[in-house]
Amino acid sequence: MHKLSEDLLHFIWKHKLLQPGPLQTVSGKPLKILQPGEHNLHAGPDFSNARIDLNGLTLAGNLEIHVRSSDWRKHGHQADPAYNQLVLHVVYENDEVVQQNTDHAVEVLELKDHIASTTLEQYQHLGRSAAVIPCGPQLHRLEHFRFYSWVERMAVERLETKVVAIEELFRQSGNDYTITFYKWLMRAFGLPVNKVPFEALAVALPITLLLRYNDDLIRLEALLLGMAGLLERETDEKRRRTLLNEFAFLTTKHQLVPLPAGIFKFARMRPPDFPDKRLKQMAQLIGHHSAFITHPHAVGDLKTIKTALQAVGAGEGFISRLVINAYVPWLFFYGKRLMHANYQQQALRLLEACAPENNAKTRCFTGIQPQVQTALQSQGLLHLYDQYCVRKRCLYCGIAASLLKPAANDANPPTDS
Repeated sequence: MHKLSEDLLHFIWKHKLLQPGPLQTVSGKPLKILQPGEHNLHAGPDFSNARIDLNGLTLAGNLEIHVRSSDWRKHGHQADPAYNQLVLHVVYENDEVVQQNTDHAVEVLELKDHIASTTLEQYQHLGRSAAVIPCGPQLHRLEHFRFYSWVERMAVERLETKVVAIEELFRQSGNDYTITFYKWLMRAFGLPVNKVPFEALAVALPITLLLRYNDDLIRLEALLLGMAGLLERETDEKRRRTLLNEFAFLTTKHQLVPLPAGIFKFARMRPPDFPDKRLKQMAQLIGHHSAFITHPHAVGDLKTIKTALQAVGAGEGFISRLVINAYVPWLFFYGKRLMHANYQQQALRLLEACAPENNAKTRCFTGIQPQVQTALQSQGLLHLYDQYCVRKRCLYCGIAASLLKPAANDANPPTDS
């Protein structure tokens, strides 16, 4: 028999990968699967809210899946009353009569003649693959629409993970939206290399203080660069002295404690990405476009955001990063928090309006499927790569489900081996 796991059977059941054709229980009753149910990843039966047609009678409830029916006893279900009221017991091989099923009139469905050998063989091939994208050699068989439907779902899943991070930041910030977004935006301004020190600066230098000086660019720069320990990088001697004097005054007035020296990185970075350059842009954003920090949910479309960020000296690539990594996740979080779907839809529209990212991870899919057209798709590919392909989580991937679906004429049952 092909080596099977319960997780694989869950996958086959969840994605309806059984061969086409009539089903019947071990006792001979005709069976139709109306809804496979919701996969339960916690304690209790494997699927809930399943619906089946059993000999003309519709049943709804929980079902349990095992490789062999004897696994029921091995898993200790006979001692758990939660398993008394099942609508179906699904097994690959019915090797033992389960008394608990008999006592509660639970029918058993045996799957070994309903799973195509090709489905099992292709799954085993995925498990053995040494490729970064395990299903890469097979992806050309998948319709583009199906592929990108799943990729866009991955983009939403990626946003959900970022929402979790923002929710934690929101909690740490006393449930204050402006403070939270300011910290989140500062992380994005720092890029991956400096996101930690930029966030530390946002904690040490509150947005409430900066907004008090939003009509004074000199003081904004003095505060941001001074707290970061970067005032000495100012090349204009007169301006540097002015900034140093202002920072000395403001430090005393507000009892500020600058960050430790040397925490900001410059190595292997392009000059436009140097921390002092980005902090000057942040000063201008607060000074000239403070609403982009205090009311990020009202920033509008991509053109509006670009106009404001270009005015403070940001380039096209950096603007895209800020939209993708700061404004889009924030809108998604804000919409979820307020239960306003329009903000989440706005977030997805912004992603669709942004150019796709081009990096080593997204290029892994080049040549397998048509090139991505939007940042919504590239974000989906990044999540697919990081959370599924590299981790070989094929049993949780809709792309694998499509590839493993048996053809209508594949009537070869798996053979013992």
